[in-house]
Amino acid sequence: MPTRPDTTIKLIIYYQSRKTSQLLIKNKETNEKSATQEETDEKSATHEDHVTYEHKCNNENCRAHTYIGMTRTSLSRRLTCHLKNGAIHEHYSKHHQRDPTLHDLVTGNMVLDKEKERRRLTLLEAIYIALKKPNMNHQTRDLQTLPTLK
Repeated sequence: MPTRPDTTIKLIIYYQSRKTSQLLIKNKETNEKSATQEETDEKSATHEDHVTYEHKCNNENCRAHTYIGMTRTSLSRRLTCHLKNGAIHEHYSKHHQRDPTLHDLVTGNMVLDKEKERRRLTLLEAIYIALKKPNMNHQTRDLQTLPTLK
């Protein structure tokens, strides 16, 4: 109880089960890259598979709108799906009165993480969504992917 009656204390209790930490914690290699390597990586990012990615609307009036997703197929194939339906297509139709172009999707995309194991990839997507709170993501059913959110 606070010593001053006009003060409130917000208490947040965090619990991390051993199972959750074992699912998520993993050593990853880091390496330094030159500017030319980074440019090559950006160009080849659409050919990557098993990635978690973020799309930011590249319209000048709309840069705050983001979407986070994951794909086990190549990112370029997944982006092609966004051209026809889904949250990104819905956003462009509603806010810009047009369908997204492949250029919109490729230039507004960034690979956040890469993971070959299916379960870990799903967990990474859920973690990025929980942390970044993208406003284009609309969950239609409660998946409760993260054990700590159950």
